[in-house]
Amino acid sequence: MFTVVVVDDEYWALQGIINTFKWQRYGLKVIFNTCDPLEAWEKIQELKPDVVFTDIMMPNMTGLELAENIRNANIDCELVILTGYSEFEYAKQAISLRVFEYFLKPIDPNATDKLLSNLYEHLKRKNGINSENEFSFIENKQFQEMVQYINQNYGEMLHITKLCKKFYIDVSYCNKLFHQYFKKTFTEYVTDIRMNKAKEFISKGFSIKDVGGRVGYTDYNYFLKAFKKYYGVSPSEYKKGI
Repeated sequence: MFTVVVVDDEYWALQGIINTFKWQRYGLKVIFNTCDPLEAWEKIQELKPDVVFTDIMMPNMTGLELAENIRNANIDCELVILTGYSEFEYAKQAISLRVFEYFLKPIDPNATDKLLSNLYEHLKRKNGINSENEFSFIENKQFQEMVQYINQNYGEMLHITKLCKKFYIDVSYCNKLFHQYFKKTFTEYVTDIRMNKAKEFISKGFSIKDVGGRVGYTDYNYFLKAFKKYYGVSPSEYKKGI
């Protein structure tokens, strides 16, 4: 997983970011959070996270000053600005600091999913991670191969019993491994992949009816219900909002 530091001087805003963003779903993990930008700067130098999420207007040090410190120190991390200020000068300075995203509050949950997905894909490319080594952190070789198979064949009918037989893993042990490595069940893991791919296909202009079949749903109506349950909007509503 890629590591994240979050800093926002407003406590409730900070808690909202930490608790509502679907970090694990997109391969991200918050390793430190604080309301104090000076403390954040100290920890960033120590931890060297992959990503820093920061507000702009904070006492003692602004988010842009924090970003400038990071760049001047040559700390190789992505910067995401979360702010209620839309002033052009702030955005202009953010661009000069090579900020990955300048994100305006209040935060739209659907937009955060897109942000985290784009960020994850960018980090994978940046770190040279492909489908062959993406799951190298998994120690159990058979389970690693199973996870790779699921990620490459999400459009097929996937049943845990058949997969366990295919990769010589006990079903109960397999369930424990999903919880250990991903903090979710087999079904939740497969659903995450399918829903992310569904959104990707819709964004690329594929017909909604075609997308369901592409991501493993043979029943079109069931796909519509699953998508709305997952994202809170129907596929057609999501397509209109792109």
